[in-house]
Amino acid sequence: MKKQSGTLILANAVFKLIPTIAIVAYLWILYASNISEIRTDPVGNLIVFSIGLVISYFLYAFNVRFSVTFLLLAGSVYSAYRWLGSVSFGEFDAFYYSIAFFIYAAIFVAAWVVGFGFARFNWFPWVAALGVFVFAATTVINDFFTLQSHLDAEYLRQVTTTLLPRDSLVHRFVTLLFLMIVPVMFYS
Repeated sequence: MKKQSGTLILANAVFKLIPTIAIVAYLWILYASNISEIRTDPVGNLIVFSIGLVISYFLYAFNVRFSVTFLLLAGSVYSAYRWLGSVSFGEFDAFYYSIAFFIYAAIFVAAWVVGFGFARFNWFPWVAALGVFVFAATTVINDFFTLQSHLDAEYLRQVTTTLLPRDSLVHRFVTLLFLMIVPVMFYS
């Protein structure tokens, strides 16, 4: 690789990293609002992602070797995880801290790889854009199918109460099963 000037590296950082962090922040907030089962801290996750992205970008923009630094990163993350497991907390606290550390470490390592990609490969923004598109498409498709299943369940409930106005749970259940099995018989 040829040597780049500090101004070019700084300009690339401004035009590559700041939009990436802004898009990741938007997607993280959107993702955190859709997921209610997992309690995540979007601000903390974004800070960890930003720190990993910026550190790795500037390291690899100045031609530092990836293999050595990534092995050092993996070793330090593993040793910190082992140390966290050896510190005596309560059982629940140890589990909570280890899971929180695992999440933050995974985000940091992913940001490290993204920063490496931005620093070394000219085509990496296209890969990142494709990744964002695939993530957004799967989120939209998942939301659509979740909405569709709720609508189908409401439709089936309405049909069963119309066909069997009695308040018998057994009759409604049999009708519901019949209405769910009939389309399967037609498509098989």
